Amino acid sequence: ADASLFGITNLIMITPLIPVFIYIVPELDHRMETTVTIAFLWLAAMLFLWLASTKDPGIIPRNLSSALPLPPEGEKVGLHGFKYCETCNIFRPPRSKHCNTCDNCVVEFDHHCPWLGNCIAV
Repeated sequence: ADASLFGITNLIMITPLIPVFIYIVPELDHRMETTVTIAFLWLAAMLFLWLASTKDPGIIPRNLSSALPLPPEGEKVGLHGFKYCETCNIFRPPRSKHCNTCDNCVVEFDHHCPWLGNCIAV
């Protein structure tokens, strides 16, 4: 589902560019600087969209062994400390959450963005 929404996001970013170059750019006194500026801003927006979509948000590797892991030595466990994630079989650090969409624990998880198809972390 996330891949199709990311495709729609790209389509939403590309579609307005067509009428801009057909109807608006020719009316701008044929100034090349304006065309280059519009193209540069659009390319920068697409670059940042793809960077945000492909960047690792801070996924914590799973514990693949079946043994119950020990909490980190000397660290607090519980309400304001490390918490155990049954799905990933790890003790995750404070402010980390398990994303049900990605099925991973993410450090400083904020939300899962369906438009990027990726988790957003602080």
